[in-house]
Amino acid sequence: MRPDAPVQPVPDRIPTTATDQILGVRLALIDYERTLEWIDAMATEREQGYVCVCNVHTVMASQEDPELRSALTGSSLNVPDGQPLVWALNALGHSLSNRVYGPELMARACARAASSGQRFYLYGGRDQEALVQLAHNLRQRYPGIRIVGGYSPPHRPLTEEEQTAVVAEIRQRRGLKPEPYDASYYSG
Repeated sequence: MRPDAPVQPVPDRIPTTATDQILGVRLALIDYERTLEWIDAMATEREQGYVCVCNVHTVMASQEDPELRSALTGSSLNVPDGQPLVWALNALGHSLSNRVYGPELMARACARAASSGQRFYLYGGRDQEALVQLAHNLRQRYPGIRIVGGYSPPHRPLTEEEQTAVVAEIRQRRGLKPEPYDASYYSG
């Protein structure tokens, strides 16, 4: 694969970004604005994909963890969250000015979505209670944000039935406009 090739092919309507490798992990040469443009384009085109926010630990752990490595190689976009990764990419001849810090990326995505109407389905987290609290906090901080549901999976591999149920839940919630603190939208 060429250093400027995306991790996974994307349709022509989705902005592409150059990448380079650190220890075999492709990292996008990207900033916040271009990452948000990519996310918006994926949502607009209803394309499936995911972003991995990578720090040094992620890259190092992927050397010994085949599942993590598979997640990184299967992602649509890996952004450099850790400043040392930015320094390493710049040492390879690139000119990134800063990292794409995960919490800041989420904050910017939420602010943008609150004004654009883009919907969110929250997936992951410590437990369902924490996910409900996150949804509440996001609605307080970003009035108008549309969170249509969420699920905090158990900390183990999902069964095939659980995976099917999660996919069905996300598809069902695609067009819903939930009431702001209705915990039923977060039950698994």
